Amino acid sequence: MEEAQQEIESLQKRVIEAEEDARRKAEETAEMIIQLREYEAGTYGLEEAVKQIKDLKRMKELRELRIEELIQAENELGDEANQIELENLELRKQLGISKDTVVKVDGIVSRQKQEHKELNLLKKQLETQENMIVDFKIERHNLLKKINLLMKQKPSPTAFEEHQQHQEEINDKAIKPYQTVADEEAHILENKLKDVIEENEALRKGMHEILDSIKETESNSVMRIESSCLERLLEALDSRHVNGWYHPAMRLQAQVFALQGMNTILREELKLARLQEQQQQLGLGNQCRTHTSGSINIDQSGPHTSSGQMDSYIENHMEESQQLTDSLKQELKILTEKLAEEQENNQIITSEMNAIKCKLLEIKDQTIIIDEEYEAEKESWHKVREAMGAEIEQLKIDLQDKQIILQEHETNWVKLLESDPDEMKTHLTHMNTKLVNILNEKCQLTRKVNILLETKSFAQTKIDTLEDQVTKLKADIVRMGAHHEKVKVEFRRVHRIFFFFRRTFFKGQYMNIIGTYRRSKHEEA
Repeated sequence: MEEAQQEIESLQKRVIEAEEDARRKAEETAEMIIQLREYEAGTYGLEEAVKQIKDLKRMKELRELRIEELIQAENELGDEANQIELENLELRKQLGISKDTVVKVDGIVSRQKQEHKELNLLKKQLETQENMIVDFKIERHNLLKKINLLMKQKPSPTAFEEHQQHQEEINDKAIKPYQTVADEEAHILENKLKDVIEENEALRKGMHEILDSIKETESNSVMRIESSCLERLLEALDSRHVNGWYHPAMRLQAQVFALQGMNTILREELKLARLQEQQQQLGLGNQCRTHTSGSINIDQSGPHTSSGQMDSYIENHMEESQQLTDSLKQELKILTEKLAEEQENNQIITSEMNAIKCKLLEIKDQTIIIDEEYEAEKESWHKVREAMGAEIEQLKIDLQDKQIILQEHETNWVKLLESDPDEMKTHLTHMNTKLVNILNEKCQLTRKVNILLETKSFAQTKIDTLEDQVTKLKADIVRMGAHHEKVKVEFRRVHRIFFFFRRTFFKGQYMNIIGTYRRSKHEEA
């Protein structure tokens, strides 16, 4: 029923439009009859009539064109409406909605606007977050540069100095705003470091002098002074003095190696004591046959008591050394965990670099494809443009020819006005038909020219948009390449620092092993 009602309403509208069109045509015919009577009476001239006929024909053609366009648009809209209606029916079937139920669509537009606003707001927030991330990365990069500058306070080997010089040359432009502040801080820290080194050197010399004087007094006296704190302090100062710079792991590793050396020495002493005890027991067993049982008991009690004291002393010392080794192992475990964290950070940086490389390759592939499409489309549009230009020139030539023909017809008109009326009527009808044909051709040519100009403007706008897209993609490629180079430089710097610290750490271990070996040899001597 609703469809029938809609069809009835559309038919009523068409009837009303047809009635208005008939009324308009009746008015036009009445006006034409009046003008014809005026023409017969002689009050209305031929020139005005011809001019009016031309205007009316032109208006009629324009209206017919407009009517054709409207009919075509109406047909397209009708097809779209039918398609939408079929889609709605199919969606109603899928959703289980009957045909009679009314679906309200009042809030859809407002909801779409609200969603569009929320989407724009989220896009702005995303842009701000991306800008903040970029700012944080820049700040982190600047802080790492400051750290590299401040690391000059450590007396490092030649490899690290070369790396610092190379890093300074690369980052010279970016460090300029922070150069003065960093130089002042570095100068202050260098002065402090020099003061601390001088104090440590003086403390080391003083502690060695005190230790030498204590050893001299110990050689003359019966008392013996033992201080683990003093020994650790001297070991730390000596390790700092030998290697040129100090790290907590070096001290801990030196203590571990020293305790291991002490344990080996104690084990050797224990073995020697047990061998001596066995030899003494064998000697006493041989003497048992010649001496009395009382003397044997007296002789045997002495070495047993001495060996028992030695075992208890060794066990206590080994327990203390075991506790120290456990604590040192825990600290070494913490340091290894820190190194593992640094390695994980390096792996994260490498993964980011690989992702950036993949993105760059994708963007390069896209740019190559877009460039090829752009070149092909540019060539095709260039050909179309040349063809349209040639066609426009041809149309201009045709228009000039038609204007010449029109001037000839005007001259013929003047001649006809002076000739016989019957011949004039026949010639007038013939010329009117020619004129109508010429006007039709002119309208067709103007339509073609307008269509060609529209296609030309559309092609130009499309070319401009493609050029803008290409420039944007090139800018993105340049930006991603710069970011890739920055990440690559950062990764190389972290990688070199990591290997430098690892090399210096193992170098410190080697120097500590040599020091403990020399001290053990010196003590044995």
